Amino acid sequence: MKIVKKLILGMLNFFLLMLLLVMLFVVMASTPSGTRAVLSLAHSLAPNAFQYQAVTGRLTSALTLYDLEVTTPSVDIKAGQVKFVWQPLALWRGKWQINQLLIQQMKVVFKMNQAAAISPPLRLMTETEVLRLSHWTKYLDLQQLECNQVRVMAEDKLVINLASLHLHELPSHAYQIDMHSSLGNMTGRFFPQWTDELNWVLQLKSDSVQLVPTMQSMVGPMSFVIHAKGKFGQQAELTLRVKPFQGTWRQQAVKGDLWLVYQAARLKKLTLSLTLADAVAHVQGDMTQALNFNWRISVPQLVKLWPSWSGDFLSDGNLSGTLARPVMAARIHSSKLLMEGVSVDKLHALIKARMDGATLKSVEANIHAQLFIAKLGVTLKKINLEVSQVLGKPWQLNGAFSSGLGRATLAGELNWHQRAMSAALTLKGHDLQVVNLKEYAVTLSPNVTLRYVHDVIQVQGVLRVPSASIKPLDFSTMTTLPEDVVIAQAKPTDEARLFNRLILNLQVVLGDHILMDYQNVSAQLKGKLIVDKRAGGALTGVGELRTENGKYAAYGRKLTIERGRLIYAGNVLTNPGLDIKATQLVKVLSASGGSQLTNAADFQSGFSGTETVLVGLAVSGTLNHPRVSFFSVPEGISRMDIISYLIFGYPQSQVSSASGLLLLNNVFNHPDEPSSISKVTQGLQNSLGLSELGMENVEYFDANTNTTGSAQALSLGKELGHDISLHYSVGVMQSVSVLNIRYQWRKHWVLQAETNALENGVDVLYSIER
Repeated sequence: MKIVKKLILGMLNFFLLMLLLVMLFVVMASTPSGTRAVLSLAHSLAPNAFQYQAVTGRLTSALTLYDLEVTTPSVDIKAGQVKFVWQPLALWRGKWQINQLLIQQMKVVFKMNQAAAISPPLRLMTETEVLRLSHWTKYLDLQQLECNQVRVMAEDKLVINLASLHLHELPSHAYQIDMHSSLGNMTGRFFPQWTDELNWVLQLKSDSVQLVPTMQSMVGPMSFVIHAKGKFGQQAELTLRVKPFQGTWRQQAVKGDLWLVYQAARLKKLTLSLTLADAVAHVQGDMTQALNFNWRISVPQLVKLWPSWSGDFLSDGNLSGTLARPVMAARIHSSKLLMEGVSVDKLHALIKARMDGATLKSVEANIHAQLFIAKLGVTLKKINLEVSQVLGKPWQLNGAFSSGLGRATLAGELNWHQRAMSAALTLKGHDLQVVNLKEYAVTLSPNVTLRYVHDVIQVQGVLRVPSASIKPLDFSTMTTLPEDVVIAQAKPTDEARLFNRLILNLQVVLGDHILMDYQNVSAQLKGKLIVDKRAGGALTGVGELRTENGKYAAYGRKLTIERGRLIYAGNVLTNPGLDIKATQLVKVLSASGGSQLTNAADFQSGFSGTETVLVGLAVSGTLNHPRVSFFSVPEGISRMDIISYLIFGYPQSQVSSASGLLLLNNVFNHPDEPSSISKVTQGLQNSLGLSELGMENVEYFDANTNTTGSAQALSLGKELGHDISLHYSVGVMQSVSVLNIRYQWRKHWVLQAETNALENGVDVLYSIER
């Protein structure tokens, strides 16, 4: 009995002590000072669990915490203000009843560290945190939750940004959800079941949400219905279905369907289907044992997705390996792809990549393609490119392609140093067609190296030019500013900035088939040139280009270039020095003035043959500022007569009309200005397919009067073949005609036949260059 009595007294004392403690706690918690004391005690017991700056209210009714911070190994939660309105007496019924929970300026940050991101199982919280939360949530009875200005982040990436979130308990023990943001609104219901684990069902609906606010001009509002259910406990489970998912992209209809099943810390199923116009994308797979995902993307008409592109696109591939070491293999196919002036006739690519955690371990890519570059008029065929990279080493590039009749190889490496990039590429080839336009047609045999370091591009090597046809457009009708005019604060283009960073040191060697027709010069070019450029500087040249079989248009005539040199001594590439000597042969018919056998006064003069006058001009200075001087053989012909021979074909004394004298005087006073006569006739000559068209003077002999004369004639020339040409002159006012056929028999030998009203003849001409 004594033992029982002591036991009863002990239990009574313990009960009285506990009652005293509860009464003490209630008394303390019912006052502001007591509330602060209780919270300080709780904070001292768990100093790293939460922090707060200030508190108002009482634990027994309404309590407000300011600048609250809750820290866990996986999640950080911050709130500017948290207000509880609850009923402590409900604890006697085994429930923690919260009438209202109001949170202002809430920020939730998930710590997505590398280990958590790549090491299964995937969890947002640790097992201890889940057990602790599931233990307490089954005693929770929340009637109303209101959150304003909510931001959910994964590290520093914003995932959710809500203006407000409201939960209201319904009589059916479900919760009405209302979410509002600047991007749209969502409504739905949440059905929780509080047991040892939290089982829940979620239904959400939105009729208009802007999911991509930075691309509102392209991506329209989306509507969707979400059905989800899951379990939150020692192991989380989630089944998510988003159907239907609808919206617009560039005013094209978008439809989608998502199905996801997550159980036992594994992704059991993932299926995603997306349709945009006539494009289809499909992804499916799981992560039960290892990664097992497959995808297929088909875009029959790219123009519907991106207006500046056209063609088709197809890709399929798979993702295997483990979450820590994934392996990706992808195949890409495209045809008739047009983008930014480049037409890809066909493209095949195979890409393989391996990762070790978040680090790219190796990459292999094999690309086969054929493309057309419209700005150059060139088709690159049989493109084979291999790209590979191993962890810690530079990217390796090896490839080859064909253009025209030529073939080229490409080899090099690329290296990324944190945010900087460097590259070294070598291009070798022969007879590559690099430009094929109406104005320019160029083939190259390159052996050049390109280096890119610190935003500076350096190109050096040898460029051999087997053939080229250079016929720039005529810019003579364009109005240009004087050379000394500088445009202040001109905004540089991307091309200009790239050109400023360019460094060049190229040796250019011209082949045997370089034809140039620029300004007043039409000739075949040969020679060597070193092209140089420093960063921020202009293109300059050192070397010499010489002309062969050249013509120089001056004063309405095409003069033969006997000597032609473009001289570069470090000057700007577009303004070479000139050393040109151009000549024109003028035939003059002569008549005898009497007889050597008699002095009879009535003896009539007769035709005594022809003689040739050689007139020409020498051009010096530069291409932009040429200087012209005149010469003749035989010497002694005045400058005015030389110009008269060049324009009319006869001396000044035979120029009778006032307009002719005015033109002659203008040319005499301004010999350095280009003649406009050749500009007028050039268009007509091109339209008729002639190699020569103009006016010339023809000397003739009148047998009736036994006198010589000069006649204006229309001159037409036509290249009949590579070595044969025809020249025909017909008088405008007089009945005069001359037909000349010229055949280039050998390099130095020419066979020439000529017929007119007086004579027929064949000449064999030999010429040698000095």
